[in-house]
Amino acid sequence: MAHECVQVAVRIRPLVQSEINTGCQVCLDVVPGEPQVQLRGTEKSFTYNHVFGADIEQEDFYNTAVKGMVDNIFKGYNVTILAYGQTGSGKTHSMGTCYNGGPNMGVIPRAIQDIFKISEAKQEYDIKVSISFLELYQEQLYDLLMDKPRSQCIVDIREDSVKGITVSGLTEIE
Repeated sequence: MAHECVQVAVRIRPLVQSEINTGCQVCLDVVPGEPQVQLRGTEKSFTYNHVFGADIEQEDFYNTAVKGMVDNIFKGYNVTILAYGQTGSGKTHSMGTCYNGGPNMGVIPRAIQDIFKISEAKQEYDIKVSISFLELYQEQLYDLLMDKPRSQCIVDIREDSVKGITVSGLTEIE
């Protein structure tokens, strides 16, 4: 996994009840045995590193698409996990920020658990863990760790002559 700069995983979410009620239909099919999706009714297909259908469990999604990246942190690699998509596409569900435990736990809480589990097992090292959590929504950056009303959680990207590109005011928890 460390030999690739960017990996892309596609997770198809099931239709929600309001979509079913208004006659919406699934427009993508997962190509069996391949990391591809195909536009239903066409020959157009797209290949990714991982493709998951609507029935994938959170744990299986994490173990297949993310766990290896978390392991790579301890091999000296920088890791960014990014969810992208329009509003309502399932980013929050996949990332697990509406965490309510157990099998519903998404990528972020699972990654944090694994980071601390691996850190505790590596007692011969002095490991420092710091975390920031931000959201880009409608061209605004929001600090998701600030304990303030959302309107007061806006942060800005700045270029610093010493640090390079930074996010000014972003909460970093150690």
